[in-house]
Amino acid sequence: EQLGNDVPLEQDLYYMDIPPDPFTNFAAESVSLDANDNDAVLRVRLQVGVQIPYEGAINMNFSVNADIFENTAAWDPELGFNFGGDTFVKVSCRIEVGGVVVGYTGANIHPDANCVAFKSDGTSNAIVQVRGFSQGIGSGTWIEIDVPNMKMCGDLTMNCVFQLTSAYTTTLDDPYTLNYETVNLGTIQAPGAVATGALVTPGPTFSQPMICRVSTWTFTFNAVQPLGVGSHLLLKFPS
Repeated sequence: EQLGNDVPLEQDLYYMDIPPDPFTNFAAESVSLDANDNDAVLRVRLQVGVQIPYEGAINMNFSVNADIFENTAAWDPELGFNFGGDTFVKVSCRIEVGGVVVGYTGANIHPDANCVAFKSDGTSNAIVQVRGFSQGIGSGTWIEIDVPNMKMCGDLTMNCVFQLTSAYTTTLDDPYTLNYETVNLGTIQAPGAVATGALVTPGPTFSQPMICRVSTWTFTFNAVQPLGVGSHLLLKFPS
């Protein structure tokens, strides 16, 4: 005979969707806002809000569709990267966590941290994801990310905008967002004059000839046009 207090009670299961909070502190910039610039470098600096677990990620989400009502420009579906026939590819980047450069063999923390780009299929956005952490990244930690060789938006006079998020997992379908921010890099402008044909003589020397390590570069060059306020010097090295 079943006793009354053994009879299970009917229970209902509720899901509570708690919206993520914005990042408390962040900054982002591009070395260029020239339309369709193929050599832009995107720099993002953020302070972690909710702790990012080692299996988590930082996502930069780029819309490939212009929004006239929001005055936001479209990003290139491949962000200027060479995917070949793949849908995602590892891309060069510099990652600094808590003031320490990571993502290289021999690093004290996060030696496997890396950046992966996912191209848009026309229905989804293009994404650059930072992942591969070896341990959780605590609240209050500063993270800095530099992504070179990106192609800027191409819609003149519109704003170049992307979504910055931290996530509990690396999955893109349901990443469980921890913190977020809508980042406006500025207004896209017509390409400025580019001085080409600069000569580097002799080749540069490095105090620390290892990638992702602080190094003093010594080189001389002859510019075809004088450098002035607002000029940028772009150094490209063969892979």
